[in-house]
Amino acid sequence: HDIPIIAMTANAMKGDRERCIEAGMNDYVSKPFHRDDLLRKVEHCSPTTQRQQKITTPLPSTSQRDNGGDVIDRADVIERCGGNKEIVKNIWKFFIDDLPKKMENIRDIYKTGDIELLKMQIHSLKGASGLVGAKSLEDIASRIEIAAKEGNMEKCRELHGRLEYEVGRAITAIQMLSI
Repeated sequence: HDIPIIAMTANAMKGDRERCIEAGMNDYVSKPFHRDDLLRKVEHCSPTTQRQQKITTPLPSTSQRDNGGDVIDRADVIERCGGNKEIVKNIWKFFIDDLPKKMENIRDIYKTGDIELLKMQIHSLKGASGLVGAKSLEDIASRIEIAAKEGNMEKCRELHGRLEYEVGRAITAIQMLSI
């Protein structure tokens, strides 16, 4: 039996798909991923007999998704959690509870100038931001991560004010959202 193997990567960099295929995977998705994208890839990689089966859970089209505001993409998070609003609430709570310590660690790293540690902390923040639907926060964290990978601590520090701003917006938005 052919079992589709779909890699999940933290990056969406050029060449990732090829590296995954070379390693024996059928395809890949980058985080955060959408359930319908993953299902399409699994269905595409499945043997013909499995492809003919219908997916019983209706998948919302892109036009049916609600943006959920300009800070948190509420509909996207709910969709990626399979519609389970309790999971969404728990993810948001953990994010808000964890964020102050994460930001304190990042501020401390700027004092020491440890760019390798900064890359790891910012990467973690970027992933968490994507998971909770904080697209602007995810974007600024991604920009800082790129600067850190380039070894440009000065650029990282320049972008930090925007990071703090987006953190505040994300926390406020999540606290105000109701599911």
